[in-house]
Amino acid sequence: MTRSTLRAAYLAGACAVFLAAIPAARAQLVTNGGFETESGTPAIPPPGWTASGTGMAVDTSFPQSGSYDVAFSALSTDGSPGILSQSITTTSGQSYALSFWLLDQNILPANDTFAVNFGGFTDSVLGSSLTTSTYTNVVLAIPGSDVTSTSTTLSFQGLLDPNGGALPFNLDNIVLTATSANIPEPPAAVLFGGGLGLIALFAARRRRSAGR
Repeated sequence: MTRSTLRAAYLAGACAVFLAAIPAARAQLVTNGGFETESGTPAIPPPGWTASGTGMAVDTSFPQSGSYDVAFSALSTDGSPGILSQSITTTSGQSYALSFWLLDQNILPANDTFAVNFGGFTDSVLGSSLTTSTYTNVVLAIPGSDVTSTSTTLSFQGLLDPNGGALPFNLDNIVLTATSANIPEPPAAVLFGGGLGLIALFAARRRRSAGR
């Protein structure tokens, strides 16, 4: 085996090990998660989203970042409180991580609730659990058992206690990504790299034998 061939074999294995050390990219699955894609006068629903019911507005006064957020001001006693939703392309059985920023402006938010749904996953954030007068980053882990389709609806609904005030929930910067549960781990890539190296070594020996 020549030195150049041996060097190439080692390089193939080393490249695979290096690539294995790089975390797999996790793509943002939500369209317009920061509500910054607007045209003309901001209105419900923001581009990429669907809205039903009442009590929602695109807000320009209290964004967590950028210029816009969505405000939810419906009372829990309203007949048709607003729901903001988006259909997401998903993998059945895949787990996901959901992150968003939430603000409850009410001084007495004890019974304010903000509902989140994604497939079979449901959670409610109490207004009293949020940081007063500023945004709180809410992070939720969604198990794969709650995702059973190739298209899953992500939805949000803010409900205010009629006795607690009329200031809204503000929602901004939604991020949804697939978690690493179904992403190949580095050892598999290392084995792949070792396989490439062995293939290169085998090919080199075949060439040397053929040249005799």
